[in-house]
Amino acid sequence: MQLMRFSIAFADAHRYFQNSSLTPGQLQSQPNPPARSSFDIMWLNAFKSLRDKTDSLEGRLLAGHIPFRGSATGAANDALASADAVLALLARKATPPTELALVHPEATPTKARQTLLAVAFAELEHNLRHPYQSGPAGLLFVTQQIVDARAHFAAVRVSNSDIASVFNIISLPASPGRHWKNLLVANPGRALQGGPTLRGLRAMVIDASHPRTLQHLPALLAHHDLQQIPLRIIIAPPHEALLDGERARMTWLWDIPAMEGVHRLLKPNAFPLPAWGPRSYWLTADAALDEKFGEAERLLSEATRLGGSVTPPEIVEAWAALSAARALTVPLEQAERSWRNSRLGLRLKDRIEALRRASPTANGDLRHYLALHWVSLVDALAAAYERLANAGAPPKFFRLIDALDEFTERRDVPIRIVTPTESEAPLLASRLAELDADLAVAIDEGTITVMPQREEAKRVAEGNSRITLLTSARSSRYRYLDLFNSQEIHVIAYPTEGVRDRQRLERSYNRWQPMANGHRSKVALQLKLTVGSSAGPAWKAPTVTIHTSTAIPPLTRAMELPDTSLDADWTAVDDAPPEAPIRVSATTAPPAPRGAVILDLVDGGRIAFPGRSLVDIYRPETEKLVRVPVRQVAAGDFLVTLLDDDCDSLFERLCEVADRRRPALNTAHLERWKVAKSRVYQRFAGLPGLIFNKLEGKISVGQQALSAWFGNERDDEGECLAPREEADFKQVATLSEVYRDDQDMHATFRSIHEERVNRRKLGRQLRAALKSLSRGQRFEQALRTAEALDSEVEEVMHALESREIAKVSTQL
Repeated sequence: MQLMRFSIAFADAHRYFQNSSLTPGQLQSQPNPPARSSFDIMWLNAFKSLRDKTDSLEGRLLAGHIPFRGSATGAANDALASADAVLALLARKATPPTELALVHPEATPTKARQTLLAVAFAELEHNLRHPYQSGPAGLLFVTQQIVDARAHFAAVRVSNSDIASVFNIISLPASPGRHWKNLLVANPGRALQGGPTLRGLRAMVIDASHPRTLQHLPALLAHHDLQQIPLRIIIAPPHEALLDGERARMTWLWDIPAMEGVHRLLKPNAFPLPAWGPRSYWLTADAALDEKFGEAERLLSEATRLGGSVTPPEIVEAWAALSAARALTVPLEQAERSWRNSRLGLRLKDRIEALRRASPTANGDLRHYLALHWVSLVDALAAAYERLANAGAPPKFFRLIDALDEFTERRDVPIRIVTPTESEAPLLASRLAELDADLAVAIDEGTITVMPQREEAKRVAEGNSRITLLTSARSSRYRYLDLFNSQEIHVIAYPTEGVRDRQRLERSYNRWQPMANGHRSKVALQLKLTVGSSAGPAWKAPTVTIHTSTAIPPLTRAMELPDTSLDADWTAVDDAPPEAPIRVSATTAPPAPRGAVILDLVDGGRIAFPGRSLVDIYRPETEKLVRVPVRQVAAGDFLVTLLDDDCDSLFERLCEVADRRRPALNTAHLERWKVAKSRVYQRFAGLPGLIFNKLEGKISVGQQALSAWFGNERDDEGECLAPREEADFKQVATLSEVYRDDQDMHATFRSIHEERVNRRKLGRQLRAALKSLSRGQRFEQALRTAEALDSEVEEVMHALESREIAKVSTQL
């Protein structure tokens, strides 16, 4: 009966638009402006023809004739989402197996959900006509946002009927019987566990907008069970993983000209049209420092080329040290203090000295090369370090100020300053605020935000793009954000760094170029969108602007570097540790590295962790969830890991989920408190003792408790988030000079109190779910406990696994 009501509502909506006195062309207030001749290509004309055929599902989607309500209200206004949905429907009609990648410069979960809905509607129409057809059945949606996606689908309405009355919207690891009504939602890590439930599905849509899902995309596409699904659709940004194996995959690239053409066709009155954001490089003038960085990069690039797929860890560490030094925008002394207090506990100087003592183990040509050049490489890093130590503020800081001066006439424009590492972001924010009162106000009010690149990638995935100032060229994991950007991007760089970044960018565009002209036309033909092929014109990325502090651009030896250096993969060391856990099996080769801690699990698995790793442990005897060094783990503990990110902290993930659901005003208060706390900390040289001396007699706690206020705010379920007493909080807040008045401080303290209460509640709920698992309950039962609590815990539960430890040993 519910199915009938939904299908009738679907059909009624269709008939309404057929019988309306307004034709599709008259729904526009003015004629569709003609697209420029360069966009007048066959696939775009085919979209126009489909839009006019409102007797088909494709036509109704393109014409906006499906009256979405509920959570999908406004979906018809997203031209690209509608176009994606139509391409997915055409792929559904193609001869299986079919794999279609829809590549968006700024992919979002909303676009992926709309594509899934289109496939679901097609399944509904098909099964109304053929109710007893055998074969694959059911849909899978892979995403980071399990609970949000499930709630979104359940709240979708067409006219007065809801999709939840038709489809069984459930989450893995549920294993329902085969049925076309099943709509499964899964975390990428959970989907990679495979199983017979997945092998029998009809279609899969992967929302790869989030950087964590992007990391798993190659594994998802190569997984044996998931490859059995006849229709596989990926919505993702232009990540290079999608260029591998493109011959077997249909890839539809939404570059800037293609997006503009579709908007002109489907939403002619919507402005602004998609446009390419300009890119600028702000080059430093310190030629001597640049020469040392260039020399280190040249030596490392050649060593990486000779090493091939087996790169000694010392080379990886040297890349990390180079990237940390070259990215620096705050005084080296401040950065060293921050690094010393980080989870690794190592200053940059300590790391360079460790490299000097190291003797990298290598074979063949690499062994001979390192014998000749290792000392020179370390000497170049050490010389660069000494120049930074003697410079006070690094050259990049002053170029960043020059770049910010460009926005003095646009002070209300939101700007995002992006640092490579998490530790440098608050240091830079404090430094900028101390330099200029206007900058301090902009940072306090959130007009200017400073964040690490991993956080920026998450914001972009949520559809939150801003004018961006990069304090360094992006590391390999996030370079896809440089392509087809709609917002301005400004890069603060040394000359060699700037040249190499431009070369990488140019090569990336060259790799995507075939996807735009020849390949897209071929895909249109394969999908039977067109009956012939007509390649679009070749495009060129917009020219970049180079800003230098001298009349003549600084000399650079960058062109002496081999092209293979463009392939070098490095990641900032406090963004993601270079040593991830290793799943050990009897066939694993080579074995776990020396000094690794090996955990033998009761279920038969083995995992090797680097000796300095921190792990999340649940201890059933005390019902405590703790994060401890792996060497402190004991048999009987339960190892709690995230299936989609081996290096993430469990509570950090819980806070990330909570961040998405927190009221905007509370988030603004918490961000301001973070700025205020950092400003006080840096003003007193990062020494809690000095802060205590300033506040002694004015606060109700001792120095040890005060030190905890300036710890990592995501530790201990919010215990160290801020002072517990409002009077103590106001003393620190006043010291920061961030807050306007007492009322402003009171509102912030209230938000902090709500956050602390919420984090404690979430911690208790998470422990309750883990307690169920430790007592032998099946995962589905523990998940139902989390679902009943109706909280962020359920989202985290979908991404974790808990396994009892049988034995702990160290690899000798």
